[in-house]
Amino acid sequence: MNPTVTLTVDLLMFTAWGAFGYLFVAIDTRLSHNMATWGIALVAAIVAVSKVFGNLSGAFMWNTVNAVFAETDLELPGAGRYVFRLIVFGALAAAASTWWSSWHAR
Repeated sequence: MNPTVTLTVDLLMFTAWGAFGYLFVAIDTRLSHNMATWGIALVAAIVAVSKVFGNLSGAFMWNTVNAVFAETDLELPGAGRYVFRLIVFGALAAAASTWWSSWHAR
């Protein structure tokens, strides 16, 4: 799959996940706040951190993968894409964990 499409779908998923979390916050009951804290923000932070580790491992293995697939016609993503995705998902993980910790403290 095209890495640009994958990044776009991931960002749309996190946007929908955030909107879903704010919907639960807008309901303004104790149960909905707990759902937003534990069910939405914490899961979003875990997913974002797992994507950070996935992109980090991809960036570390980039030279090895290019050497292995050098003779094929496969189009492999460059190291810049891994670093860009690492920055994007690092920011999303920080935002989700900040949101989780701010709601968890209440």
